Amino acid sequence: MHLDVRSDLLKADAGLVCESSNRTVVRWLTDWNFPGAAYPRVRREMTDEPDLLALAQRDKLVVELSGRRLTEEYVESTYNVDLSDEPAHPMPQQGGADGEEADEAEAEDKPQGTAPNSPS
Repeated sequence: MHLDVRSDLLKADAGLVCESSNRTVVRWLTDWNFPGAAYPRVRREMTDEPDLLALAQRDKLVVELSGRRLTEEYVESTYNVDLSDEPAHPMPQQGGADGEEADEAEAEDKPQGTAPNSPS
């Protein structure tokens, strides 16, 4: 509620400042430097940033329910990422033969601990 009121006030203030600038300073400077030229318009864009977390959750749900994939163009434009590069760290394989072999290789590399002395 308070955020909506704040946003409305910011947009209204930005509109007043822009209109005031367009009627005064912009005209004066244009007439002084470029007599007879068309006046430029000062405008402040006040758009709200999209909630990327909510959008990502929605996209994940759509993919899971439909079984389809999102296009690279959609992901790049929506989330402002570049998918042309290879990932820096590939995702690890989970389970399966590759995962078991990796676990065995790690176990072989670890030094074996010594067993506690058993009574003789």
